[in-house]
Amino acid sequence: MRLNFLFFVLLLFVCCPKSIFSSSRFPLVDYSYEDELKNMTCGGLYKDLNGGEVQSPNYPNWYGSDRDCEYMFHAPEGYVVHITFVVFDIDDEDNEQNCVYDRVHVHDGPNSTFPALGKAMCGKKRPESMMSSGRYLTVFFHTGEDSAYGRGFLLEYRMVKEDNREKNCIVNSCGGDFENFAGCEIQTPNYPFTYLPNQHCVWVIHAPEPNDRLKVNFKTFKIEPSINCVLNNLTLRDGKTEQDDIIQKVLCQEMDIKHDQQYVTTGPYLRMVFKSVNETFTERSDHTYDFDHLMGMAVKIEVIKGEPASTTYTEKPVTTSTLAPTTTTATEDSQDNDDVALKSTVKPLKPTAKVPQIVPQNTNETTGTDANKNASSKIPASK
Repeated sequence: MRLNFLFFVLLLFVCCPKSIFSSSRFPLVDYSYEDELKNMTCGGLYKDLNGGEVQSPNYPNWYGSDRDCEYMFHAPEGYVVHITFVVFDIDDEDNEQNCVYDRVHVHDGPNSTFPALGKAMCGKKRPESMMSSGRYLTVFFHTGEDSAYGRGFLLEYRMVKEDNREKNCIVNSCGGDFENFAGCEIQTPNYPFTYLPNQHCVWVIHAPEPNDRLKVNFKTFKIEPSINCVLNNLTLRDGKTEQDDIIQKVLCQEMDIKHDQQYVTTGPYLRMVFKSVNETFTERSDHTYDFDHLMGMAVKIEVIKGEPASTTYTEKPVTTSTLAPTTTTATEDSQDNDDVALKSTVKPLKPTAKVPQIVPQNTNETTGTDANKNASSKIPASK
């Protein structure tokens, strides 16, 4: 009997398994751990003035594969965003040098299309603290299809008053546009290691106010020189276009940069272009010395504050002056209509000092009969 029952159950499993488990009591669910991870929080908007903590999906466990998460931090007016990575564990297998698979980018703006602060990050080494140049900061987290391990990250963010902002901005990306620039260190990609070949990086920097200027201080400048700097070079332009004047000259030799030498723009714009020739590292080592460490460049760019734009145009002060008696007399004699308009718009000012009246000796010399009557009426009769 028991064998017959087992045979009947086995027959049901083989012939029609879906009919047994398709009811609401036994639903068939194609469940996977990856689906659960994708339903977890990935990115978000954070704007708490008191700050807080942000973590990758499923932290402190594996964050999953094939994800793109944007964590956007928006500070109120007069504040900037400061972040510190407390834990950092991003898969870097076959990925340690350039972090092309699983990686974290920090962008100086409201989304990930804005310039990056530093290069892509992965591995287990905690990055340095970072601060935005304005109100917005974005952390972009990407995981590849073949991601296998990594706990992800845990970071703390806080809003800092702009007056207390530390000047610790570092940009390690190839080019970018910077509006309302407040000061930053700009580095060639892969700095402080050997600069990359076949680069054409353009940084366009705009100071906050029209009367501001930009000052460039070189921290490091080591690239392979060439005759007339036709191969690897750096160009600083006093403006935002390729047509603007070059500041001093095209640079390619470390000796061209004297100690503490500064490059200053005449206006609020700076265009900086770095070019490197298309060659492999092996080809480059064939014509450079072994002790040369061509790390590229690192420049500190600061804003020289100018006069506020509102004070560039000064209106002439409006002064109230007492009308001279000769002026009012001339106006009265010239046009009666103007005299009416003058009397209706300008109230007579009380003289601050008594002015003696000059009475003509001969009343016949005054013009007009009415004038003679008025003048004679003011002369006291002689006894």
